[in-house]
Amino acid sequence: MSFAPGRLDRVGVYDVRQGPVLYRNIAAALSCGKLIPFKPQKRYLSILNMGDNRGILSWRSLVVSGLFAFVLKNYIDKRFMKRFQVSGEMDEG
Repeated sequence: MSFAPGRLDRVGVYDVRQGPVLYRNIAAALSCGKLIPFKPQKRYLSILNMGDNRGILSWRSLVVSGLFAFVLKNYIDKRFMKRFQVSGEMDEG
């Protein structure tokens, strides 16, 4: 994804947050409506799954590694994916 005012970090949070704005702007463009700008957030939580039940969490100047980061990432990811679940999928685990 590119952004005219400046380069954004390569993290999925921007893509996820820009989705609704993009959808609305495509609909507006098709009907000659007004486009709205995407305003990326300045701060975001970053969690990496390191495998073996370990993760690395970074938020502002805080860095945490270990099981807590892994569990939090797993919780956030499962909650996010559940929003797009078709009935019967992802029931196990």
